[in-house]
Amino acid sequence: AGDWDRVEAMLARIDALRHAFPDHQDIALQEAMAAVNVTKHAGKAGDWDRVEAALNRLKAGVETLVTLPGFSAPALRGAALGIIFGPAFEGSRDWQRWAGQTALEILARHSSALEPEEVGLVYAILKAARQLFPEEDWLQPALEAAEDAGFDWDQIPDLPSRESPPAP
Repeated sequence: AGDWDRVEAMLARIDALRHAFPDHQDIALQEAMAAVNVTKHAGKAGDWDRVEAALNRLKAGVETLVTLPGFSAPALRGAALGIIFGPAFEGSRDWQRWAGQTALEILARHSSALEPEEVGLVYAILKAARQLFPEEDWLQPALEAAEDAGFDWDQIPDLPSRESPPAP
């Protein structure tokens, strides 16, 4: 799984930079990418405490990235990991709700700038959120708009499960 002491030292350096420059997009991007990697490797190793800590870090990075044009791909990967790994934790529905809301925000802010695979990931996250939260108000307008546009949810692939984490 790797040298976790070195990973922790690197994360501490990111923390220092993040504290000094809380809204800097490159620092947020590095934090999000590091958290994605830690989440994947720790998840494969079954180290759920480390996965939860990485998801918390990822959430902070994603919340900065989601507001910035051109940074939707790592933000979307973070949201997908929230859906995939969220069930491992107490409050998992909060993680999954956050992931769905993040995907909606990215779609609302940056839809015209998304690459095709990013659009696919948005809809895979929304499909998972649709299954998890079928009656929640925050999701209904997006679902109705997609369905009015003739969207076929059966054509959207499912996100991988926690037992089969995303490929690196």
